[in-house]
Amino acid sequence: MKENSTSSSRSTETQIKEPGAKSIFGVSLVEIINSLTHAFLLIDARSYEVVLANTASGWKPGGQPVTCFDLTHGRKRPCSGKEHPCPLEEVRRTNKPYTVEHVHVGTGDQERIVQVHGYPILNADGELVQLLEYCLDITEQRRAEEALAASEARCRSIVESLNEGIWSIDVENLTTFVNLPMAEMLGYTVEEMLGRHLFSFMDEQGVDICTRNLERRKQGIREQHEFELLHKNGTRIFTIMETSPIHDRFGDYSGAIAGVVDVTERKRAEQALQEAHDLLERRIQDRTAELRESNRALLDEVAERTRAEQEIQLYADIFCNIQVGLYIYRLESLDDDRTLRMIAANPASEEFTGVSSKNVLGKTLDDNFPGLRRMGIPQRYAEVVRSGTPANFEDVYYDDDRVKRSVYSVQAFPLPDDCVGVVFENITERTQAEDELRTANEQLRQDQTEMERKNIAMREVLSQIEAEKQITRRQITTNVEETILPMIDEIRESCNPTQKDLLHLLEHNLREIASPFVDNLRNKFARLTPREQQICLMIKGGRTSKQIASLLNVSILTVHKHREQIRKKLGLTNSNVNLNSYLQTL
Repeated sequence: MKENSTSSSRSTETQIKEPGAKSIFGVSLVEIINSLTHAFLLIDARSYEVVLANTASGWKPGGQPVTCFDLTHGRKRPCSGKEHPCPLEEVRRTNKPYTVEHVHVGTGDQERIVQVHGYPILNADGELVQLLEYCLDITEQRRAEEALAASEARCRSIVESLNEGIWSIDVENLTTFVNLPMAEMLGYTVEEMLGRHLFSFMDEQGVDICTRNLERRKQGIREQHEFELLHKNGTRIFTIMETSPIHDRFGDYSGAIAGVVDVTERKRAEQALQEAHDLLERRIQDRTAELRESNRALLDEVAERTRAEQEIQLYADIFCNIQVGLYIYRLESLDDDRTLRMIAANPASEEFTGVSSKNVLGKTLDDNFPGLRRMGIPQRYAEVVRSGTPANFEDVYYDDDRVKRSVYSVQAFPLPDDCVGVVFENITERTQAEDELRTANEQLRQDQTEMERKNIAMREVLSQIEAEKQITRRQITTNVEETILPMIDEIRESCNPTQKDLLHLLEHNLREIASPFVDNLRNKFARLTPREQQICLMIKGGRTSKQIASLLNVSILTVHKHREQIRKKLGLTNSNVNLNSYLQTL
């Protein structure tokens, strides 16, 4: 079997390289596959030996036979197990294309993560004989994904571990993010603050001051200032805020972010010191010195917080500005997919669904989009969290009381802390275009059917004409046989041999007039001259070139030239077909 596989490999390679091999625009198949930057292999289904491969795969044509697992993994046995399932075995089992990720050995024995695509090549009996495989190197993509996930987790950990409050709003002054210290500072939970308007946490005087401050943020001004907020229980909270504007990728104002320090106790202390100013001036001075030191420490902390904010800025920009819908859910109980609760939503998601983020954040998936459960989507999201494996969903049709019926392309991917990210895009217009194309194809099919009906009617008319021609032909034949041919027989008795030959030719031509031969000759080969048609009748009647030359009073060479032109016009040049035999078939 190994010898047969080796022979097959060399035969395939030779067939592709030889001059008669298929090519595209003058470029051979070998040159085409060698131009590919990813590995491309053709594998024998029985022996696992590489029949043909491109340069990117590291395969050397004409060398010793090599198996696919030896070439890509440096192994002596086929791939197996959950980590490295064999694409050939999976395709052999299903006779369908198969895709899997493997770790291959690259240049310098470096391991590379590749996405292997296998396509079956079947014989006439439906048996797998060869596997077409190409491998996409996704090492850098995987590394970038891992680095991004680590950066996001690190940034989130930094924000959550800060003692100071972090508060961000969008262009509509709606709360888009607060950390736990910020929520606890005002007596709320994080979920209670998300989506609420900034003004709902201050009194009327605070609204006026905040309105002026927001105008400064829109002008790009970053500053530190004091501000009074209202606790959930109605008490005042005195804070120091380090505020900065947020701009989108076009440089337009898209919101603001602030680092907030609770200085309520300090304010109260200042008031107490002011009341005791006359008696405790020295103590006030001491306290002032302490406050200066505290301020220096606070500035150091603010600077550290600013550096932390810069580290998470990239994450925040991507989340807010990505042009596809993005939801993030947390699976609160790994064993219950009904506990998938939305914890974040980007602005683009509102555009795609028409549902405001504030109406879905903090709610479960079943509360927000109940129709997805009958499609099994919540169950699959939960499986992405549990397995850590992304999942793709094509052509998801959805609508409810809030969401207009649309078609979505959805991808779910795992995130830290038992979370799953869901990226979705509205593909309704694309689907409608496909439907319109199908409608156009159906109209074309109907037009073709109508054309076929007209062709049938035309054939019926032509059949009627042909029937009338047959009747006319029979009438001519009868007239020739009953009237003209008897007269020729009477004339022949008084003629010399040459005249008899001419009469015989005349009799033959008269009979041919009533036969379909002349019509066929004129219809199929209109380029024949009258002289060439005359010679065709003589050749069909069995006349030799010498006899034809004598009857037409021309040289034999002239007859031969006519015969060559006739063969050329009849498409018989360089053919062994006898001209007389061919004319008998017309």
